[in-house]
Amino acid sequence: ESDAAPGALVVARRYLASWARERGTDTDGADIGAQSPRELLTALGVLYPDGRLSAAGALMFCSSDRTHIALSVLDVEGGELLAAPRDLAGLSLLEQIAVVDDRLDTLNTSLRVTTDPGFAQPSVRKLPPGAVREAVLNGVVHRDWMPHDPVEVTWIEEDSALQIVSPGGFTGGVTAENVLTQRHARYPALADLCRALHLVEKQGLGVDRMYRDMVVLGHRPPMIVEEPGP
Repeated sequence: ESDAAPGALVVARRYLASWARERGTDTDGADIGAQSPRELLTALGVLYPDGRLSAAGALMFCSSDRTHIALSVLDVEGGELLAAPRDLAGLSLLEQIAVVDDRLDTLNTSLRVTTDPGFAQPSVRKLPPGAVREAVLNGVVHRDWMPHDPVEVTWIEEDSALQIVSPGGFTGGVTAENVLTQRHARYPALADLCRALHLVEKQGLGVDRMYRDMVVLGHRPPMIVEEPGP
């Protein structure tokens, strides 16, 4: 447990407290902040009684020597690079998720909706924030962790489009055609940890949420393809 990065513990508490506030349970948020690192890691199910972290806990909470998520910003697809990926080596996977999450939140600006005749004009993001987070986390959680390549995340400014390339092909009978009906987690413990942190939806519902949130706002459904190669 002593190897857990302090920044990762801060991020974990932030996500858990945010989830509690969204549901109007502020006392839960206060309890989360009062937990010791051991209590927090135990509650998340990643700390063994002897004080060792599980493999999923070590990946998520311990500092890494490489960048796991590479976020680029382009003006148009195949166009000029507006922002190159940051070197996130030295940060834990959870900290890297938070860095990319915050950056995408900044890029995914609001659009003003003018259909309401009242004084208060509602606004929505260019892409549904829930779908954006689910897409990134899906690429991280279900990737093949044997290769060292990062998950490549590209924000395309002109189209407000998001592209994510996750190393490793589909497993467990999942294909691009049945992704809405077939459920499988390559690394169940990592998927369970992300659900415990309230980063993703319940098992198998993340892709459904991406489709639902996009279509409701009039966007085309997400396109999911398996590219040839490793």
